[in-house]
Amino acid sequence: MQCGKCGTENQPQANFCYKCGTTFSPYTAPTVNVANSSQPQTNGMAIASLILGIVGLILGVLFLFIPNILAIVFGHVASSQIKNSQGAQTGQGMAVAGLIMGYFIVVIGVVGILAAIAIPAYQAYSTQTALNGIDDKLYAQVSSHVQQYHVLPEDFSQLGATMVPAEKQLIKNIHTDKTAGAITISFTHRLKNGQIIYTPAIADGRITRWACHGIDLKTTPLPRRCQPYTR
Repeated sequence: MQCGKCGTENQPQANFCYKCGTTFSPYTAPTVNVANSSQPQTNGMAIASLILGIVGLILGVLFLFIPNILAIVFGHVASSQIKNSQGAQTGQGMAVAGLIMGYFIVVIGVVGILAAIAIPAYQAYSTQTALNGIDDKLYAQVSSHVQQYHVLPEDFSQLGATMVPAEKQLIKNIHTDKTAGAITISFTHRLKNGQIIYTPAIADGRITRWACHGIDLKTTPLPRRCQPYTR
């Protein structure tokens, strides 16, 4: 150690200069930071997210997706806590797994609910569109036949050639009851084997009233052209 006053070299751990007697500051050993040797802890919410994700994957629908929603919430909280712990917490993989399972079932559930609403609505719309198409074509044939012969037609063999596949799939048969002055369309199981009975009013070679009523059509509305049937 060099004396700052006289420049004399002294022993490294000397307390004073042996030549001029100047006192040195006491020797201080360098401080050594000992790293924290404790093991990082697994985040509890990450474990909960994983468990809830598994439960939701198996039983999510039965519990209205509550386990899946909790798995998502716990997964996000755990991921944030682990990120901010600076290595003191682990379990990121479990949190991510819980999030994936939670979101997967929730998305599947939402898609399933939307499909359960949309598919029947689309089928009802398609059926109604086909029913209206059948009615339009039947009206055109009957109107043309009445104009020529002043009676209801009995042969509907040509009617099928004008129909699209969706309309053909609904019809089982069509027949005319000359005594009652009625035309009956019997439908397939696609319309619950129901029927529509037309009782058009005819005068001066034209249809003056296109009346009809349904039998066993359940909730399927009658074609838009149909007028209420009256006895």
